[in-house]
Amino acid sequence: MTQMWPSPASPSLGIFVQRQRDALVALGADVTVASIPPGPGGLRSPLKWRRLMRAATDAARAERPDVVLGHFLFPGGEAARRAALVAGVPYAVVAHGQDVRNAERSWWLRLLTARVLRGAALLVAVSDDLAERLGRVCALPSHLLVSHMGVDRDAFRPGDRDAASRGLDRAPARPLVVQVGVKNAAVLAAAAAEAGATLWLAGAGPAVPGATMLGTVAPAAMPDLLRAADCVAFVPEREGFGLAALEAVACGVPLVVSRTVPVAASLPSTAAVPVDPSDQAAVAAGIRLALALPRDDPAGQQVADASATTAMAARLLQELDRLR
Repeated sequence: MTQMWPSPASPSLGIFVQRQRDALVALGADVTVASIPPGPGGLRSPLKWRRLMRAATDAARAERPDVVLGHFLFPGGEAARRAALVAGVPYAVVAHGQDVRNAERSWWLRLLTARVLRGAALLVAVSDDLAERLGRVCALPSHLLVSHMGVDRDAFRPGDRDAASRGLDRAPARPLVVQVGVKNAAVLAAAAAEAGATLWLAGAGPAVPGATMLGTVAPAAMPDLLRAADCVAFVPEREGFGLAALEAVACGVPLVVSRTVPVAASLPSTAAVPVDPSDQAAVAAGIRLALALPRDDPAGQQVADASATTAMAARLLQELDRLR
C-alpha cells in the first residue's frame, strides 16, 4: 500500500518503492500493489486518502494476502491497517522521513500515525535516526527493522564520465557538480560558485540563482547524469536516509554530503566528504576536496554492494515471512 508510485505524469514518484517490489518478486514473493495516481493536496487531500483506503481494502478482499506492507506512515500506513483488518492478517509499515516530520509537527497527524503504529506488527525505518525521532513522539511497535530501500546496482554502477556526458541534452561546463533535489540549494549554489564549479540541480522546484535547473529527470536517465558529474553534492539539512547520496557513490562519483543525514555515517572518506550543510564555506571546501578524490573508489563500491536493493529486500522479506 503506497501513495508513492511512478506514473506517466510523475515517473520518479516512489521509484524506490517500485524497485523494492521488483526485488521482492525476484526473491519469490507474490506482490500486489495498491496505489492511486498523485493528485492535488491541501483541502483535497482527504478525498485522495479515501481513494487510497478504498484501493487498499479492495485489493485485500481480492488477493487475500499473508501480510500487508504500507509505505509512508500516513496515509499509506493507515491504508495498510484497514487492508489488514479486512484480510485478517498482520501488517508492517515503512517510515521514510517526511511522514515522521509530519508526526513531529502536526498533533492530528501524530494521532493518526500513533493509531497506525499501535496495530503494526513491524515498523521498518530507513535509518536509526528516523526511528529515534519517531520514538520521541509516538510509541513504537515491539518489532523494529532498520533497513533502507537499497540501491539498484544494475542501474547505478561506475561508468566513463565523458561517455555519460554525450548522452545529456546539454554539454556541461567543468567542473560539474550535480545534486538530486533542490533542498538547501541556495547555500549549495553559492558554495559551488565559490569553488569555481558549475551546479546542476535535478528535481522540481523554483529557480535557484547560480544553478542550472534540470527539472524532473526520468529515472532511466539519472545514472548517466550522476556519472557525467565531476562530483555529486547531497547537502540537505535533514533527510530520512539519503539514498541519492548512496546512488552517487554506487556510480563511482566523488560526493560531498551533509554530515547531518544518516547515510553519511556509512560512507568511506575515500568516496565522500562530509560537511556542515549550513556553512557555505565548508560546503565549498568540501566540493574542492571531493573534486580531488579519484573516481570508482573500491571502498565506496563495497558499501554500494552491501546496500543493493536485492540485499535490502531480502532482509525485509525475512521479517515479513515471520509475520505470516
